[in-house]
Amino acid sequence: MASVAPFCARAALPLETDVRLVERVLSLQSRPDWREHLRRSFDDPDYHLPGGESARTAQARGLAVLHEAWASGARCALVTHGNLLALLLRSIEPTVGYDAWAGLSNPDVFIMHGDAAEPAGFSRRWSL
Repeated sequence: MASVAPFCARAALPLETDVRLVERVLSLQSRPDWREHLRRSFDDPDYHLPGGESARTAQARGLAVLHEAWASGARCALVTHGNLLALLLRSIEPTVGYDAWAGLSNPDVFIMHGDAAEPAGFSRRWSL
């Protein structure tokens, strides 16, 4: 939250926390091959390690927040972690996958176009 607080202050946006935007748990254990499992989860959205969350499940909780934001009609900024961000982008553009996730910068900024009834795309607003 501290990273987005200055932006919210300048944009006159309230700062709220929504637990549905937390990072996706790929595994409960540290795994040296975690990238292989992450790649597999983009290919198979129902794949998950024991105790982990599938891409489909993580995407659904993130989309719930995104749709609520769109439905509110209010100006807002949603802040989340890279894997969930990639899954949200994928919901709009199905070609977004592991390579797009790997190409995200930290931070990264995207504007989502459209509304809850008809997402129309997104544009990247951050470049290094």
